[in-house]
Amino acid sequence: MRHIFSFVLIGLLCSCGGAKYATITKDDERMGKESNSEVFVVTSDGVKHSGTKFKFPPDHFATSDYIAIDGVRYSRKHLPDIIAYQNETGYHQYIPIIKRDALRIRNGKINLFTYLHEETTFSGGISSVTGFRRYLIEKEKNNLQLISYEVLETAFADNVAVLQKFHELYPDKAKANKSLTKNAHLDKQEYAVMKNIELLIDMYNGR
Repeated sequence: MRHIFSFVLIGLLCSCGGAKYATITKDDERMGKESNSEVFVVTSDGVKHSGTKFKFPPDHFATSDYIAIDGVRYSRKHLPDIIAYQNETGYHQYIPIIKRDALRIRNGKINLFTYLHEETTFSGGISSVTGFRRYLIEKEKNNLQLISYEVLETAFADNVAVLQKFHELYPDKAKANKSLTKNAHLDKQEYAVMKNIELLIDMYNGR
């Protein structure tokens, strides 16, 4: 059986041929952090271990068995030994409903997280893996929800201006859910979804 793996790493792609994709910027990462300089890990007991220097092991790729803060190692052999960490780049949190880390790109009254979701399809003996960006919001502490039309509408219900803007951007509920819950791959629609969500969250957070 042949295996064709097509990894669409949207978060790392730049604009190409005039099209814009859902690229996470340094500003997005900065707006998700707790502070501009502090690095830390939060272990499963809820204790925050802060320092000045963050380090993954030399063979770090997607996950690692420890994170070091100022030379002190914190185990990550089992998820979620570390439920959150912040390095020089951004803030990452373990999300139980997806059983992996997500990057926080907005920090405020509503927190916004994102991650690359991968799906495998099979056709004619060929497997293909594609990825697209998914988003979660957290309005109430530890209540993380994958976005949908209903989730966003409920979250914005107590802010008339944001709710009105949301309905202007997404007047058709069925179409909105299609783009919000399973974004189109590598086209302007996905970029638009990301920008719209960021706009609404920023409005709600008063930025």
